[in-house]
Amino acid sequence: MADKGVEAIRLPIGDWMVYPYGPFRGCTDGAAEKVDWFMDIAEKYNIKVLMDIHGIRWSQNGYDNSGQSKKITYSDDVNFTWDKVGGWMGPFDFETRQYTRIDWDHIWWSIHRAEDVLARWAHHPAFYAFEPANEPGPDSDLDVLKFYYRKTRELLL
Repeated sequence: MADKGVEAIRLPIGDWMVYPYGPFRGCTDGAAEKVDWFMDIAEKYNIKVLMDIHGIRWSQNGYDNSGQSKKITYSDDVNFTWDKVGGWMGPFDFETRQYTRIDWDHIWWSIHRAEDVLARWAHHPAFYAFEPANEPGPDSDLDVLKFYYRKTRELLL
């Protein structure tokens, strides 16, 4: 890749990489060490790494690639609707398209998992940038999302 001019690469990870929980406990054993290896190889070839928390506990968007799908309704054996809202910020009312309350324990859990990730890799020479939440859902509470981004940014300072 370096010979082809690649200067940076994005590395998506789950927030369970450093602090395993729930269904991810055991099935990702050794994954953090593979990230260490990845970072070392990137450094060796002078490639920068954008680390991306792609999956957040309770899902930041309801998509399957965030670790959890929500509210899938099949109309028959083939057709379905997928209401893509994660439970990361708290319980969501699909009628009003709003959170019924913000679950601050969930938000702080995610901030602490970002802290775990940064404590392990932010000082690695290949570390270049950090995306604390991949594709937060369009129904995310904007003030809460800004709070989350600001708190995770402070972890880098």
